[in-house]
Amino acid sequence: MKSKTLLVIIWLASLFLFGILSPVSANIIWSDDFSDDDYNDWTHVNPTTFGFDFVVSGGVVRSETDGNGDAYSWLTHPSAIEEGQWSFDFWQPNHGGEVSFIVMANGTLDALVGYGINIVCFDDYAPIVYLDKWDGTFWGGASHLDSYPHDTQISNTWVHFDVTCDASHVMNVYMDNKHILQYSSVAYNSSEIFIFGVGEYQVSNIVGFGMDNVVIDDIIVTPMTTTTTTTTKTITTATTTTTTTTTIYEVALELPLLIITGVAIVVLLVIVVEMRK
Repeated sequence: MKSKTLLVIIWLASLFLFGILSPVSANIIWSDDFSDDDYNDWTHVNPTTFGFDFVVSGGVVRSETDGNGDAYSWLTHPSAIEEGQWSFDFWQPNHGGEVSFIVMANGTLDALVGYGINIVCFDDYAPIVYLDKWDGTFWGGASHLDSYPHDTQISNTWVHFDVTCDASHVMNVYMDNKHILQYSSVAYNSSEIFIFGVGEYQVSNIVGFGMDNVVIDDIIVTPMTTTTTTTTKTITTATTTTTTTTTIYEVALELPLLIITGVAIVVLLVIVVEMRK
């Protein structure tokens, strides 16, 4: 009788341990690493008078033009997340320009409401990153809610951004896991699309700006505790090379998981000893 009871206890404990040791993943709503070399899930929006396009090669999407270097355009993806985290990689070419990642957006080029970041990169200077609110036309500019002047150039470099918004309407921005921007009064909680915009004010060279590894979660994972390998993808107008990039979002969950596992093992051993007595 004791043997049967012991077997049942061990079986139940095993199920418990298997459950807590199963992989834990973030609540990813949608993502795109462009490994399929297309952006079929995205919509290209731009004025028809500009010869502008986006291309995907080597698992990276980048901006391109057929000769008109001063333009502006969008790639949009359906995204109804108003609370959570928006993560993405940005490639700055070796010239100046302006790029926007509007993480929470509604509307069109002519009537846009949204929140996100605006990256202004100069040819000879480090970029300025703005936390912006759009309320009007895209090309009419946005209200700067906070700003961060970066201390080094990022030409021909991948930069990782995380934007978060919590239930208290506080938005934070992290650049390569460093906290750089904050705004505490996000005024609306509605979103239809995520926007990758290039050349907002029609005064930018729009060639060569890149985006990759877009991940949208409906929970906030702690960017300061993530472990991220550095991407070595390189973008030029001719060739693109790529290597695998892995971001671990579950690091913050590992310590509690280990504690629970240790406690469960101790309890199981105690039960076995008592049953033998």
